[in-house]
Amino acid sequence: MNRALPTDATLIRRNIERIRPSRARLADAVDAKATRTRRLVPAVLYLMFVLALLGALMIGGVAYRAVVTQKTAVDADRTALSLLSGYVRANDTVGAVGQGQGPEGPSLVLSETDQADTYETRIYLYEGAIVQEYAIAGTPYAPDTATKVVDSQTFSFAYRDGLLTIDCDQGTAAVALRTAQGGDR
Repeated sequence: MNRALPTDATLIRRNIERIRPSRARLADAVDAKATRTRRLVPAVLYLMFVLALLGALMIGGVAYRAVVTQKTAVDADRTALSLLSGYVRANDTVGAVGQGQGPEGPSLVLSETDQADTYETRIYLYEGAIVQEYAIAGTPYAPDTATKVVDSQTFSFAYRDGLLTIDCDQGTAAVALRTAQGGDR
């Protein structure tokens, strides 16, 4: 068993034979990596699209909540002013709108007369709220029995040339009195 030592040419041939399969393996590995990349890119793009969509939905939800909150506050203010204006319009008769003195300042007094008595709807500021009280004319103010209309730290009103202007924290309401414009109600 005498083995002959390989010659340089034999060594080179063996190395080339070894390298050729490794080149094929390398090419297969590169193809496999390219295939994974080709599969991975659409998945990553889809994931980015889904995340962008979820982000847009979240931002839209926050914006919607802010708009609804603001709208609710504006509606509450409008409702309070509309209610005060409605009281005045409902009692818009000749000589029905007057001023009294409530527990914390002036009160808007709306009078109405039935067959025997005169009744007053009194609107005034009491303990941080505008309240409405319905009572027989001439009786003392009873703020404990009054109905709260709206929270407000201010309440004032002015009458000029047939226009009643009511001011409070929620804003200003102007009511044109029909009886001052020639109505007979």
